[in-house]
Amino acid sequence: MLKITELGFPSQANDLVLYGIRDKQYVSNLDRDAQIADRRKLLEIAIQVRSSIYGPNDHRLAPFIRQYGDEFEAGGNLDEAKKQIERSFVVAKPITDDIRASQQIELAQFYLRHQMREKMYESFNSAVALCHGHISNSVARNFSYITKAYSTSSYGGNPEKMISTLLANGDDDVVAILDPQIDVLVNNYIDSGSLSRAEKLLRQRVDTSDNCKSDPNGNEWRLRLSDTLLALGRDAESNKLFDQVRSATALTGGSVAQMVSKREELLERLGKAGQAKSSQQKATGH
Repeated sequence: MLKITELGFPSQANDLVLYGIRDKQYVSNLDRDAQIADRRKLLEIAIQVRSSIYGPNDHRLAPFIRQYGDEFEAGGNLDEAKKQIERSFVVAKPITDDIRASQQIELAQFYLRHQMREKMYESFNSAVALCHGHISNSVARNFSYITKAYSTSSYGGNPEKMISTLLANGDDDVVAILDPQIDVLVNNYIDSGSLSRAEKLLRQRVDTSDNCKSDPNGNEWRLRLSDTLLALGRDAESNKLFDQVRSATALTGGSVAQMVSKREELLERLGKAGQAKSSQQKATGH
């Protein structure tokens, strides 16, 4: 049947065969281990059939080998699972570094699922290196999956180390995809009183903005950094950054009224209300 499917419906063979194996309905009430072993045997047959038709290293084997690895992982045989995952990468014959980077992220996710943190970071860093300083949109999305997974309760990790690495090696696509996670981290740091940690991450985000061709949120992050610096007592640096954003906004015809109003409110809360007038006078020259 597998050979008939492969020869008769080559363009649909992947979906037909893999769907049938993954969602096979069992008549008897087999236990989980028996079901995994059954699916693994079916995949072995599928791989043999496909190999006999196309050859043992044909790229069309990749999804079957990858699923084969999944069944070993489900059964707890992690060494064999990793072996099959890496074999599927080889058979897929990636032709770009972006694809290779995505494969390394997939391997990092495998390590993360099994609490192998050191190996996870090795694969993660290998993926970053393959991007050569420009992380494309598709790869950035893959990176965001693992940073989100790392921060879930089941893993209990702080993804800031990974996010910092991505900010140091990325530009437009990275900030567009990571901004929601950075926002959550910064807010958590501020709410918990960890202003120095918030300042560090905000500065990294602002530095990455300088590498972007287009960063619509760039000035918003600069203002948040300025506010945090003000709360840390670094008034001169904060005022300089605020004035730069205000001047740039006015230069492009944007309104600065709301920006100035929020600044005055913050200065009032911090007991520095007198600075608002002084800063305004310096900006206008009066």
